[in-house]
Amino acid sequence: MSAGFVESAQRLLIEANDVWSEVGLSDEQRLQRLDLFSAEIERALQVLLSKEREERDKLKGQVAEKVEVIASITLALGEDPRSTAVDIKGLSLLSADSKVNEQYIKLTAEKDSRVGTMRDLRLKISGLCDELAELAPSCATATDLADQSNDLIAAADVLTKIKIDRLKDLAALVPEVEALRQELAEAPREASKPTAACIAGLRAERESLAKLKVERAELLLKL
Repeated sequence: MSAGFVESAQRLLIEANDVWSEVGLSDEQRLQRLDLFSAEIERALQVLLSKEREERDKLKGQVAEKVEVIASITLALGEDPRSTAVDIKGLSLLSADSKVNEQYIKLTAEKDSRVGTMRDLRLKISGLCDELAELAPSCATATDLADQSNDLIAAADVLTKIKIDRLKDLAALVPEVEALRQELAEAPREASKPTAACIAGLRAERESLAKLKVERAELLLKL
């Protein structure tokens, strides 16, 4: 008990005794008043103690909850919960809460990072599927974030390989199209005026050739 508390109690009792002397209370009456004082003080302390116990129990619950969350996140990351368990034996509740919270923040950040990476992979896969008119490879068998991430990476690799193969096929066609273009350019022209259909065909051919050249250039940058 602090010295200040004891001094305050003694001072108040002295003042109370002075009041009782002025009133003219007997020793027995003064003892009765002291019993009333004691009962009031005990009730006040019980209220304060109840609040302190509530705070303690709340802190205990926070520590226990974070310990469970840490184990859950660790499992989601595909790791053994024992590898990230926090040893709080013998620590005060405040020290235990600080230590557990540090691990909780670290693992939460790692989980958020993996979830963000997986989101980017899904967007990449969706874009490749739209571009290639392909169905996304199934990634529904994985149960934890590590396996899900690996499945998404594998799916993205498969689609990327399909895209590169198709670009290679297109690049292989470019010489043939250029040769055909050259052959058409050297062919004898008829004296008659070209028809609209002929002009449209030449324009389409020119656009196709330009597109193939662009795709070939993109392929060369990626290879």
